[in-house]
Amino acid sequence: MKKIICALLLLFVFAGISFATERVKGHWKDTNHDGVKDTYVNPYERTTPNSTKSDNYNKPGNYNPNKGEITPGSSDRESSQDYYKTKKKDY
Repeated sequence: MKKIICALLLLFVFAGISFATERVKGHWKDTNHDGVKDTYVNPYERTTPNSTKSDNYNKPGNYNPNKGEITPGSSDRESSQDYYKTKKKDY
């Protein structure tokens, strides 16, 4: 029984690593682009950058563990394409 519990714990640990996040250190930022760093950005966690956008926390329908909620909006790609088609002007 102990072996099964240990195996399950290891499985959860490795599964957590696959959803890799990285910690961003606090830093100063030049918000009005005048050459003076005037705004402090608190440390935070973000998903590790990769080549896909579908697994980001801010993608509608994905769960954001930092906020403890699912990102609102339509996760349906076709509905977002229809939205942009209606916004397109005919010239």
